[in-house]
Amino acid sequence: MAANILILNLTRMGDLIQTTPLIHGLREQNPDCRITMLANAKFAGILKFVEGVDELVTLDIHQFASKGGEEETDLLKVYEYLDGVGAELKTKKFDQIINLSHSKLSAALSLLLNIPDGRGFLSTPRGSRIIRNPWLVYFTSFLAFRRFNRFNLVDMYVRGADLTPGPSTRLALKPDEAAIVETRAKMEAMGVKDGDILVGFQAGASREDRRWNPRNFAKVGDALAESMNAKIVLFGSASEKKLGDEIELAMTAPVINLMGKTSLPELVAWVKRANLLVTNDTGTMHIGAAVGTPIVALFFVHARCEETGPYCDGAIILQSDISCAPCAHNAPCDHYSCLEYITADDVSAISRSVLRNEPLPLVDTPFFKRVKLYKSRLNPSGGADFVPMKKDPLDKYELFAYLYEPLFATALANWAAPERMKEGAELFEPAVERLKNLFAPQTPKDLGVWLNRAGEGAQKLLFIAEETIKLTVKIPTVKTSKALADIADRLGHLDVEIGTIADTHIAVSPLAYVYRRRLENFEGDDPASLARQAHTAAQWLERVSSLFMDGLKRARVGLL
Repeated sequence: MAANILILNLTRMGDLIQTTPLIHGLREQNPDCRITMLANAKFAGILKFVEGVDELVTLDIHQFASKGGEEETDLLKVYEYLDGVGAELKTKKFDQIINLSHSKLSAALSLLLNIPDGRGFLSTPRGSRIIRNPWLVYFTSFLAFRRFNRFNLVDMYVRGADLTPGPSTRLALKPDEAAIVETRAKMEAMGVKDGDILVGFQAGASREDRRWNPRNFAKVGDALAESMNAKIVLFGSASEKKLGDEIELAMTAPVINLMGKTSLPELVAWVKRANLLVTNDTGTMHIGAAVGTPIVALFFVHARCEETGPYCDGAIILQSDISCAPCAHNAPCDHYSCLEYITADDVSAISRSVLRNEPLPLVDTPFFKRVKLYKSRLNPSGGADFVPMKKDPLDKYELFAYLYEPLFATALANWAAPERMKEGAELFEPAVERLKNLFAPQTPKDLGVWLNRAGEGAQKLLFIAEETIKLTVKIPTVKTSKALADIADRLGHLDVEIGTIADTHIAVSPLAYVYRRRLENFEGDDPASLARQAHTAAQWLERVSSLFMDGLKRARVGLL
């Protein structure tokens, strides 16, 4: 069991907060371990509120970024800086690294440190990136099939360290008590007294195209001030000050504009005090989830609550119900219609219900016409769900997403030993029951078409897996280079066929993409070893394709 662990996460503040269950899980597994966190200096301050981190090391690569009109970045200085960080970390003699940042920089650092037990995104001596751990292979694949994924980023992080989410898996921040006392005094001076209803708005986001219109925030603020006598406070960074000014100018009711005016300890204290946080998908949202603040979260464009939604009980999520969502992270959009699908009236109605602790207005209501509504739930057995609150008709994405959840849970647990996966429809019983309870029935015709098409795709994957197994068995006995080249050529053609199946039978694309990503992460150069890895991977594809077909049969019986 690892005693000296380095966790590397160079992403944003929200991702760091979502790492806290992993940190606590490692500590529960081995109370005597030592945990060092390597984080982006720009966002690392939040880790001061995280218990379980013994040492924080920051990486400030942004200091070398060239600024408009100035000379180019000095690559020698960058190299010397990284070499110095690596040399410092090497002295700590880590015996395990968990790298959660899938960048070339983090992979190169992992190689430089030469830590015996590597998990996550690593690098080969030749500089190729390699991913160790099946859950992190899944993590790098799921963006290709996002609408079929129901695993939250928190759960992927935890499972990626070979831990299992359990009842104690929670986001956790410990606010600075001195900052809370000091901030409460500032609140008093600003007219916020004990017993006042305080509603926080986080109108900014890491990208402009993920921001709800500030005029909508202003309408919600005025509605809550009038109907609930709520006091409105605006959170955000100095770079988002323009948004705050727009909201303040558009509101009739008074507003406390704190954009760019709070330290991180003060922000945590304000969020903890708020009776409700209305927020885009941001780091502030994850602060709210960690300190227990009620949340109404807005998801649109490329944000998807199943992936990065608030990991807590009882948060309400409004997600634009539009056919093109979620769009790819770097995809251009010429309309951004989804930003208007969630209306100020929708958010005002939800917010009033949360503040009054009343049932949500879902029946005979003019609200939520183009919105999917979810409520976050932490399962007693571990993991997070985002449960639909409206009983909309079942669509094919939800159908297969619910079937894939138990399938991947068992498939990734048996990555190296696929023969342990037992076939049978009973694996899918809970998923089918949830589909029946949470969604309105789909027409038998449409449901039959979806299941038949998915079955065709699974059968094709099964055929490819069986042929690959036969080919990889032959490799150790091949006598000539031509025979070996013929096998390699056929395997290459089979890989292309799998890509075609993923494109033409989208219901099986999760199996195809994860399998192909697995093929990219074989280790070593020895032909016999590579053949064994390819053989095990094909056995895995064979078993999961067969299991998926069992799931389709169970869905057919339960839903038709």
